[in-house]
Amino acid sequence: MQDVKDLHPGVTARNITLDASGSCDGTTFSGGLDGNNNKWLHDYKCSDGSHVFIYSLTEQKWANGGILPTTSVATFATIQFKYADIGTLTEQVTYDVYWIQTFKNLGDLQKYITAEGLTYEVIK
Repeated sequence: MQDVKDLHPGVTARNITLDASGSCDGTTFSGGLDGNNNKWLHDYKCSDGSHVFIYSLTEQKWANGGILPTTSVATFATIQFKYADIGTLTEQVTYDVYWIQTFKNLGDLQKYITAEGLTYEVIK
């Protein structure tokens, strides 16, 4: 996706959050992944200027419930990707979200990015 902080010099802040509500092995998992805002595990900046914000369901804990067990299948009624609290704006801004997708591991994600003809650098 494009990051408004790159696109608009007036943007001083923005919050990106992945949150959900689900369960696994009788435990409820909900809230933001790894807490709340801007808690992605990795940020890859691609050669076209876009960013890939990476969250890991096996490495990051949910605000409620902790880390998902890797030996069972979790069921989520709601998964939300939120891009909010963009400040400080004096005009309407736009940005593009190109795709949201799941991958088994970082290697598969990296292959996907390069198959799209892009290179990337790890920002975080």
